[in-house]
Amino acid sequence: MYRRRWLADVALATSGAVCLLVEPYSITLHSIFGLVFAAAVGPHLWYRRVWLRGAVRRLRHRRPLPAVMRWNLSQALLLLALVAAVTWSGIADWLQAGPRLVPHGLSALLLIIIIVRHIWTRRHRMLPRRLRAAGPARPAAQAGQARQPASTAPVPDHRQAETPVLPS
Repeated sequence: MYRRRWLADVALATSGAVCLLVEPYSITLHSIFGLVFAAAVGPHLWYRRVWLRGAVRRLRHRRPLPAVMRWNLSQALLLLALVAAVTWSGIADWLQAGPRLVPHGLSALLLIIIIVRHIWTRRHRMLPRRLRAAGPARPAAQAGQARQPASTAPVPDHRQAETPVLPS
């Protein structure tokens, strides 16, 4: 399952990056990759359904959310709203006779800023689990002790809450 989750993340990041790169050259390719990006949000959220279910359950039972969970939930809702706004404004611009790119461009710019922060705060989870468990390669001079195989090395818990870095 972790490989599929990682592939969903790669598909999301790749389609978003390609969408930005081809925009000056081909509006057709920009539209196609933009729709692929919007569609890739579904699998991305599907693989986070346990976390989402826990957050919704806490809200439904009127239990307070920890600060980290509140921050992550607000970021997730903001990203979902921005993806919907960018997709909707892009389709509206495409259906109109003349280009009206101001709402699409501004919402896309805000989406890019929030996505960069979203990826930066989760960068340690972007690698597949096997690569994270292996850790960085040690130089031959430090290899005094036998290295533990990656399959038996302790694996960091991906559900562990991270501390948000708030702007001051």
